[in-house]
Amino acid sequence: MSPNKTGLCYNRRYMNKFLIVVIFILVVGWVIYDNKNSLTKTETIVPVATTTKPVVVDGKKDLIIVSSPVSNQVLSSPFVISGKARGQWFFEASFPIELRDMQGNIIETIIAQAQGEWMTTEFVPFTASLIFTKPKTPMQAVLVFKRDNPSGLPENDDSVEIPITIQ
Repeated sequence: MSPNKTGLCYNRRYMNKFLIVVIFILVVGWVIYDNKNSLTKTETIVPVATTTKPVVVDGKKDLIIVSSPVSNQVLSSPFVISGKARGQWFFEASFPIELRDMQGNIIETIIAQAQGEWMTTEFVPFTASLIFTKPKTPMQAVLVFKRDNPSGLPENDDSVEIPITIQ
């Protein structure tokens, strides 16, 4: 081989490695960008608006629909909570609901009970009775409907929050 051909082979080898690195960087960048966009598409917070329709949470409407209370409703104790959730939201026909203040402190925890066969992928009606100590003045709070997760694995956690006022 002449020196020219050796230099050409040397450059071609590094050019191929360079192209492989550039393609790898582009693929990794696309995967990161795509995952970031898909994470922002699912919302778990109910939009703050007064409504009389059942609360259907963006990204959760195929899992849980809360009929009562509605967003920003004023609740007095006792209050019956109702709605429907897919069977996988339950474990042993129940799931927890937490009443929290706006700082995230738990005021009360109750258990919602399935009103039908819960071992299904279909919607199952649920109810729960919320009893809490009346605050001195009306206060804003949040009801957190938590998917029952007996495994304790974070990837199985899920929840829906509904803003309310308690009095």
